[in-house]
Amino acid sequence: TLPGPCPLGEVLRIVDSWPQDTMRERQRYERVRWILRFLYETALRAAEAAAAGERDFQHIRGRWWLHTVGKGGVEGTIPLSDGLMEDFARYRCFYGLSGVPTVDGKAPTILGIAGRSSPLTPTAVYQIVKDAFRRVADSLQEKDGAKATRVRRASTHWLRHTAATHQAEDGTPIHHIQQNLRHSSIGTTSIYIH
Repeated sequence: TLPGPCPLGEVLRIVDSWPQDTMRERQRYERVRWILRFLYETALRAAEAAAAGERDFQHIRGRWWLHTVGKGGVEGTIPLSDGLMEDFARYRCFYGLSGVPTVDGKAPTILGIAGRSSPLTPTAVYQIVKDAFRRVADSLQEKDGAKATRVRRASTHWLRHTAATHQAEDGTPIHHIQQNLRHSSIGTTSIYIH
C-alpha cells in the first residue's frame, strides 16, 4: 500500500541538510540526491533505473529524452526537464565525468557509491531509496510522528505513483502520463494518479 500524502519537497530539503563532512558522506548525499530526483521525474521502476546508462539519453530537437525498456519489454522515451539534466550534470561532474552524457558512453546513470562504473542492481536502488526515506523519517519523528510513519513506508514505487499524480495535477493529459509510465492500459494509469 502507498503511504498517503507525503511532502516530497520536504524529503528533498531534509536530504539536502545531511552532513557532508567526509568524502563518504558526500558520496552518499550526491547519490541519494540524484536517485530521488531521477526516479521522481522519470517515474521509472527500480529495475529500469538500474538498467539506465548514459547511452540511453538522447538529445533531440533541443530537448533531452531517456529511452528505456520496461516491464514486459515495453519500450518508452521519457521527456527530461532542463532541471533534471542540470542535476545529472552535477552528479556526473562530482565523479569526474563530463556533465553531458554521450551516445557511446558506458557509465550507468546511477553509479556505485565511490563512482564505480558497474551498474547497481534493482534491489540496490530500492534499498538506497528505502534507507534514504528511513533516515528522513528518523529526522521527522520527534516533530511529526505521523508524517515520519508515512515517509518510512515510502519506496521507489511510491515515487512512481507520486510522479504520475503530480503530472496529472499539473495538467498533463492522461494519455501522456500513460506513455511516460509505459502502461498498456489507461485504466492502470488512472489507478496510479488517484
